[in-house]
Amino acid sequence: MRRGKLNKSAYIFIIISAIFTIIAYVADQLVINFENKNRIILMNYNNLNSDLKSYEATSLKLDSLGFQLENLLTSQLKLRNFYIKNILYAEYDEKFKKNFSGEFAISNFKLTTLQNNRSFYLEIFKFVDDYNRIFSNKIFKKLDIKTDVLIEVLESPETIFNNNLDKFYVKKYDDIQSILVNNNLDEFTLKNWQDLRNFRLLYLENIFNFNNKLEKIIEEIDDYVEEIELDLGILFKERKKISSTINYFILTGIISQIMTLFFLLVLFRHLILNKII
Repeated sequence: MRRGKLNKSAYIFIIISAIFTIIAYVADQLVINFENKNRIILMNYNNLNSDLKSYEATSLKLDSLGFQLENLLTSQLKLRNFYIKNILYAEYDEKFKKNFSGEFAISNFKLTTLQNNRSFYLEIFKFVDDYNRIFSNKIFKKLDIKTDVLIEVLESPETIFNNNLDKFYVKKYDDIQSILVNNNLDEFTLKNWQDLRNFRLLYLENIFNFNNKLEKIIEEIDDYVEEIELDLGILFKERKKISSTINYFILTGIISQIMTLFFLLVLFRHLILNKII
């Protein structure tokens, strides 16, 4: 049986089907492209969100440690002259000595004073360890904060001593260390106790300055956190926009595939009715 030739209508149906096929293919490729963009944005969003939580935690830790350090500063300032005054009175004021039950009580008070000094420095070095752990966060490099210079005022007692030699009777750091570790209270002079008091006061002054700098750093971190929150908002809106675009192209691709099938069916019907096939 001889088959008929394709007529004009058949060619039109074929062309229309081809156009919708191309549209469906392009829509699928655009979906793949925008999904890749969406994945990249999502990855950036998650990384930024993770950084945000880390920076917020760092700010809170600094704030908490700063509060503890401020409490230490306040309590120590209240006692700044308590021990040295009592030792002075115990050495030179006979009436004051009567408040103590013999030399043993005076020695015990001196030992308490010495131990209190040691405990103070141990507590400071514990703070230093805590701050060094916090300062390992990458936020400080991002904000170009020199944490090593900042923490040096607390972790370098020798520097504090050498920068203030005029406030001490002893002129070598090893000597002030020897006073701190010496357990023979009979060897202590009033000048030794004064040196211990002055060294402690200098440390408290450095703590005060350190804490003030920390407050500014916390504000700087909080400002940076606010910027990240704005960036997260922009990324969220961008993701939402891309997701809408992806849905649009998916729908376009589905409709195009349906239209392709529809015109192919119309084409086959046309071919059958015209006995072309």
